[in-house]
Amino acid sequence: MKGKKRLVLCMILGCVLTAGLCGCQLRSNKSLDSMSGKELLIRALIEHNLNSVGMPDTWGNWKEIFTTLSDTYHIVHSDKDMGSDDEVYTFVNGGTQDIGDVSRPYALIAAQNDAVQPYKTIYWDTIPDWAKDKDGEWIVSYTGTMAFIINTDIVPNPPTSFAELLNGDYKVQIDDFTTAAQGQYALLAASFANGGDETDMTPAYQYFKTLNDQNRLVVKTPSANTLLSDNIGVTILWDFNACNYGDQALTQNPNAHFEGCIPSDGSIKEGYATIINKNAAHPAAAALAREYILSDEGQIALAKGYLRPIRTDVQIPEDIKSKWPPDSEYQNVHFIEDITRWRNSYNAIETNWKSIVGELPNGK
Repeated sequence: MKGKKRLVLCMILGCVLTAGLCGCQLRSNKSLDSMSGKELLIRALIEHNLNSVGMPDTWGNWKEIFTTLSDTYHIVHSDKDMGSDDEVYTFVNGGTQDIGDVSRPYALIAAQNDAVQPYKTIYWDTIPDWAKDKDGEWIVSYTGTMAFIINTDIVPNPPTSFAELLNGDYKVQIDDFTTAAQGQYALLAASFANGGDETDMTPAYQYFKTLNDQNRLVVKTPSANTLLSDNIGVTILWDFNACNYGDQALTQNPNAHFEGCIPSDGSIKEGYATIINKNAAHPAAAALAREYILSDEGQIALAKGYLRPIRTDVQIPEDIKSKWPPDSEYQNVHFIEDITRWRNSYNAIETNWKSIVGELPNGK
């Protein structure tokens, strides 16, 4: 909501709370979707807290999102950073954290394990069908595409494809694919680039076996610090993380030099969804957060962090869009239509990696 609307809402909330806190008892077993907007706001304000997982300040632009929520509604926010796999594990096994941000396949797993609760938001009709559960148990907020970020102080001739990546002598980093969707999608992007797809990942394993045999492969969670490492020449990660971590690295070392690209021989696009924990300690605050994330203002805030908003009806200011990688680099990007086939493949990643490439990261 825009500034004036927020101010009016805050004035209304003052009146609502004066009457509501004294005379309005919200039933704890009432579903989020069945609440009126007034009830949801009152309950979120009563809860006063919001605990997220996998939504750290360094990812996209969550910092601005949660700062705005805190400033507007005086909700105290905290986050515990973790990968999609650990987020779902936490929800499935009785954790009381309120909201998480996971890749679409993991959102499906959470829903199928009865670990989430639905909330559709007023923006429901603006969300594509592929990007939401029919009951609102998960809703994609943004998309990302696998990219390269290159330290050109180490790699003077930056690769623009997976094929060119094999010809160097520098280290290549991917995220930990045993827990993080970012690492799993790095494998999938390599599969598409080498003639495979989500049903046949063999080309990806063979590709990373070559890198591993060259003693060039590093499996470790990327960050601004790892980009600045003397050992890392190229990191394969989401485009928004490439841009954000590059910005952070340049803040730490203005003399560093980076270039980024979407690999020309193939990449993969995917959506990240919010999931609200069935056992959330602060479910109304989580629903309010989802509402804001999908609002015009929330989607623009995500776009500032290089995330591609899911709502195409939101007008992104040109000064923000101009900082995104050029559209011309996204010509050979694939999208998974049948998410079930991909889930079958990534469930076998650890077994296939160990048998074809070698030891799993961190001695797993």
